[in-house]
Amino acid sequence: MRVGLNYNNRNSFIYGNFFYNTYINQYAAADFELNRETIGGQLNIDIPRFPLKFSSNVNYDITDREFRLGSFLLTYDYQCIQFRGELRLYRYGSRVETQFNFGVSFGNLGQVKDFLGIRDIK
Repeated sequence: MRVGLNYNNRNSFIYGNFFYNTYINQYAAADFELNRETIGGQLNIDIPRFPLKFSSNVNYDITDREFRLGSFLLTYDYQCIQFRGELRLYRYGSRVETQFNFGVSFGNLGQVKDFLGIRDIK
C-alpha cells in the first residue's frame, strides 16, 4: 500500500511529494523480515530565470529505524552548458555509502548534439 501527497503548482518554484509505503506478505508471519514500512519524499526548487536548481530524494525505513537513501542534486545552467553535482547517500548492509557525481552537459548545441549522436525523438 502506498499513500502519498503531491504538491505540483505551475506558479510555484518549489514542488515535491511525501509518501508512506507499507509492504506486507500476507502468506508469511507478522514479523516476516520483508514486511516493511517506509516514508520518504522529494523536494525540488526551481526558481524561474535563476541558474541554480535543487532536487532531493530521501527514504527512511520505519521498521528498522534507519536511513535508506538520500540523493541531493544541484544543477547550474550557464547559457547552453549545464553543470551537475550530485551527492548520494545510501545504506549498503550495515554501513552508509557516499558517492559524489559531477557532470557537464552541452545541452542543445547543434554541433555537439550531432557529434555525440543524440537524436530528437518525435
